[in-house]
Amino acid sequence: MRLLIDTNVLLDVLQEREPYLDEALKVWGYCEDNYIEGYISAMSLINISYIMRKELTPDRMQEIFMALALAFRFADLLNFRMLKRPQI
Repeated sequence: MRLLIDTNVLLDVLQEREPYLDEALKVWGYCEDNYIEGYISAMSLINISYIMRKELTPDRMQEIFMALALAFRFADLLNFRMLKRPQI
């Protein structure tokens, strides 16, 4: 199953936001374990950077982006295609 994961689901996990944290952690975990193909928009990375810019160091932001790249695939919304995970 393929799912386009909303930025708010990612932020629920990253910022430990209640009341949706438990559900968001499940979705993230299913994607990490490859039970579902989770896709995120490249725009999500920009939005996460903007929203969390004051609370994270550049090094921590890079760690988060690496974790996102390992758990999710990126959706090419301009061409409406789902792209494979980048090779790291």
